[in-house]
Amino acid sequence: CRQAVIQALETTMSARAVPPRLRLDAGLALADLGIDAPGLDDFVAAVGWGFAIGRYPVTNTQFKRFVDAGGYDETRWWSKDGLRDKKDYGWRAPRYWDDDRFNHSTQPVVGVSWHEANAYCAWLTTHLRDKGILTNQQEMRLPTQVEWEQAARSSHGRTYPWGTDDFDPAQANTEESGLGQTTPVHLYPDGRTPEGVWDMAGNVWEWTADVDKDGWIWLKGGAWYSNKKGAKAAARLRDLPWIGFYFIGLRVVAVPISRSEKVLISGF
Repeated sequence: CRQAVIQALETTMSARAVPPRLRLDAGLALADLGIDAPGLDDFVAAVGWGFAIGRYPVTNTQFKRFVDAGGYDETRWWSKDGLRDKKDYGWRAPRYWDDDRFNHSTQPVVGVSWHEANAYCAWLTTHLRDKGILTNQQEMRLPTQVEWEQAARSSHGRTYPWGTDDFDPAQANTEESGLGQTTPVHLYPDGRTPEGVWDMAGNVWEWTADVDKDGWIWLKGGAWYSNKKGAKAAARLRDLPWIGFYFIGLRVVAVPISRSEKVLISGF
């Protein structure tokens, strides 16, 4: 019976003809049953990319591993500025961690600053090396804007990640859906890229590794409050590194360390 319920909920959640609110309710019910997004910890790569990108934005389940591992207490994961801001603002977990609109297991983590996102990447690097998934010559970090767009647009320069120039509200969580909150990262199978990267339009803005000359950080992807223009693959937003709003999350990339060194040299 449990399996029949799960199957019915999965069918409802993924059906583009079902109203957005019913799809969301089905997705949250699956989360409450402990059903994670398929291939939650997978990475996607393609010829010529030079990196592998997270199949999904980082979810509450994934970020909770960092929190439970004492990530907010371990100074080695944090930059000097991150430690300062963590102390000044009293960060012990993401903002909205206790908000039912945003804290279900399969929803993207929100309310994390750029500093927290980078601390998570530092912890994840060591965690995956210890598990033998990464070598000592590889690391996890936030994608650059160029990397993010390469995953979203591929070599075709597509307007929306799913491979067309046409927007369809059944393929992304944006203002047009009227939900007013985040959705499970696997709610929109028709919104994934041809390579298999999900949720790159709408739901949450995602921090990148790029810092502008004034110290602001660029974000990509649009969010649940953005309209269809904000969900285009070329759209971007910038914010300050200590900001943690309910429309900001993150996605990670796995790269050779040599590539990260080049990014740091050119990006900063």
